Amino acid sequence: ERPKGPLVFKQKVGYTCHRGHSVDATAKGKASFEIECKADGTFTKAEECKPVECGQPEVPKHTLRQAEAPMFYPAQEALSCEPGYTLTGQADGATTFNITCQYDGEID
Repeated sequence: ERPKGPLVFKQKVGYTCHRGHSVDATAKGKASFEIECKADGTFTKAEECKPVECGQPEVPKHTLRQAEAPMFYPAQEALSCEPGYTLTGQADGATTFNITCQYDGEID
C-alpha cells in the first residue's frame, strides 16, 4: 500500500501485478515488486508486469493454426479442421473451435 502524502528518501512503494501477469511472464513467477525513493528524489527502476506466456499450443492432428507465435494471457485463437474433417465426424459438423491462454499458463 502506498504511504499517504509525498514519499521521502528510503521510503518504498509496493506494486502487485494483476492476475495472469508476472515480472518474468511465467505463471509461477514473481508477481510483486517495490520501488524506493532515492536521495536525489527519483525512484529505483520499476520492474514490469508482463502477461503470462502459455507457449505454443498442442495442435491436434488434422487441425490448422494460423498463428505461429506463442500465446500469452488472455489470448484466444480459433483453430480449424483441415478440409474434409469436422469436430463431430459428420459432414455438416462444426469445423472451428477456440483455445484460450489462461492466467495460470495453461491452454484450454
